Amino acid sequence: MAERLTKAATRNIFYGGLAFFLVTFVTSTIHTHFCIAGTSAPVSAVSDGIVRSKEVLKPLGARCSIGSVKLRLGTPSPASQS
Repeated sequence: MAERLTKAATRNIFYGGLAFFLVTFVTSTIHTHFCIAGTSAPVSAVSDGIVRSKEVLKPLGARCSIGSVKLRLGTPSPASQS
């Protein structure tokens, strides 16, 4: 008695795998967000080296931002203002 994989069974396997992947992806994204939010340096800890690296990367088309603070060329870094 040869049993075949039916369309309904194939569809159920697909939906089950999709649901598993989505739950795993969303869970790992949330976990990563909370890990990074708890361990990243505050914006006040931006060094002059980071600002200089932005000056180097800017001509290459790289977009640099630290958190929600956009670094502007020619302005002092937050660390050097204190």
